[in-house]
Amino acid sequence: MAAAATGRLAVTWACREGVPAARPTGLGALVAGTVRRGSAIGATLATAAVVVVLALVAAAGPSLLEYCWPFGLSNPFGRALPELVPFSEATYGYTLYADPRPAGLLHHLSDDPYLITVAGLLPAMAAGLGAAALLRRRAVRRLGGVTGDVLGALVETATTVTLLASVLLV
Repeated sequence: MAAAATGRLAVTWACREGVPAARPTGLGALVAGTVRRGSAIGATLATAAVVVVLALVAAAGPSLLEYCWPFGLSNPFGRALPELVPFSEATYGYTLYADPRPAGLLHHLSDDPYLITVAGLLPAMAAGLGAAALLRRRAVRRLGGVTGDVLGALVETATTVTLLASVLLV
């Protein structure tokens, strides 16, 4: 979700005032220069806030493994699932295994899923927007501005970099 939102934010920043269109016709000419800087900043902050809230809700809930296991669904990741043991107050019906999910760089700093999620997604979003800004700058220098294809490339670049950064961090 954070990666998709970041990809769309890249278009918002590419349509900001001061970013010219490469040609007088086409999608770039229709949207170039239509977004004020303050609006782009506001959209970025609002999107980051929504991502943080939704990430915290997701971090507080059960993992995908916990959703699949009770219903007899196959293990989507090929990892060991918790085994049932007789109910006790110590285990609440499950054996206490280490978390089978992969650990990113931030897992070495803290075991708090809330902190890891927020601390990982916001820099990942910033990395995606930064990569898109570099591509936008290159397009303006080489093509003289943005086109519809450049806007599409910005979406894909920001989304991909955000995904990669979040995998490394979270």
